[in-house]
Amino acid sequence: GLLVDCRLASDNEPERRVWKVTMRTDTSRGEMVYQAAFPLPKRQDEVEDKKWTRVKVPFSDFKLVRGPRVVVGAPALNATGGIYQIGFSLSKFVIGVNTTELEGFRPGYFDLQLRQVGFYADKAATSLGVSMPDTLSKQEVEKKRPILLKVLLPLVKLFFSEKVQRRKSAMRILTQKRGLSRAGAIRYGIRCRAKAHGLLASLFKTASIFATDSFRTVFFTIIRLCLLYPIRVISGTIRFVKKKVLGMDVKELPKIE
Repeated sequence: GLLVDCRLASDNEPERRVWKVTMRTDTSRGEMVYQAAFPLPKRQDEVEDKKWTRVKVPFSDFKLVRGPRVVVGAPALNATGGIYQIGFSLSKFVIGVNTTELEGFRPGYFDLQLRQVGFYADKAATSLGVSMPDTLSKQEVEKKRPILLKVLLPLVKLFFSEKVQRRKSAMRILTQKRGLSRAGAIRYGIRCRAKAHGLLASLFKTASIFATDSFRTVFFTIIRLCLLYPIRVISGTIRFVKKKVLGMDVKELPKIE
């Protein structure tokens, strides 16, 4: 099964939440996952505040769920082929066939600290020759990705990465809330990066950002010219033929503001 060394540092009421561990054995991103609840014991005294609690979750406890509800008749977890993903969550819903809230659930802030996550095997399983499942390496995950995803993922990272979104947000704040021009915001960014990494590195980073943004602008312009505009022309032509030539009633599409 799965073992976790953890401790609840925010309070001493672990029984007022439902602690869950989630596991995926493939690269699917669907809403159905294997999940099991695990208990956290209360601390008995102040000495135990700094101690780590080892929790063991047998693989047999994992159930296929959709949200908090168990998928009836689903196959048992089979981790012999490897494990793709492990996650932890806090919930107010008890795992079951029906959606059931935990009585006395405590909402709000919590601090669950993790020291290590691993696997364990009991003596019976070891004597029967049952081997522990292997986790998938980064290289194995990349090999299992579909070809289309391998092609599109670099473009997605280039155009929609977290760094790009943070950079856009920073530009909006500097131009809209602080009243800087776009050129002034760029100079401000150069000065900030120069303090941390030096002027040469800052200028090089700014140039790479400018090149990436320029490429993104050109790319989306090409998409609009080669894809969106032709679709609009074809759609308008079809509506014109239906209305003027064939005499059909055609609903006008709402205008996008």
